[in-house]
Amino acid sequence: MTTSVSGGVAAGVVSGHAGHSDQVSPGEIAIGVIIGRTSEFFDFFVYAIASVLVFPSFFFPFTDAYTGTLYSFAIFPLAFVARPVGTFVFMTVDRL
Repeated sequence: MTTSVSGGVAAGVVSGHAGHSDQVSPGEIAIGVIIGRTSEFFDFFVYAIASVLVFPSFFFPFTDAYTGTLYSFAIFPLAFVARPVGTFVFMTVDRL
């Protein structure tokens, strides 16, 4: 997607296969954002369910079920820390 300026207003433009340009509507952008956020929420939801049902016995078999569940939930915040770190790393790679 490129940004073109026409009449002093910036508009998103997507180039088609035949060389035609189509403007991206705000509704299409909103749909993309909704789909992305929904899939991101689903990932965290699945991890939370797995933290209770799977991870305590699979990754922490040396502890009791309660402690293994607490360990699984302790790892959960790492995803929130990893997101900005990953953003910084990939922005740096993109600039190279």
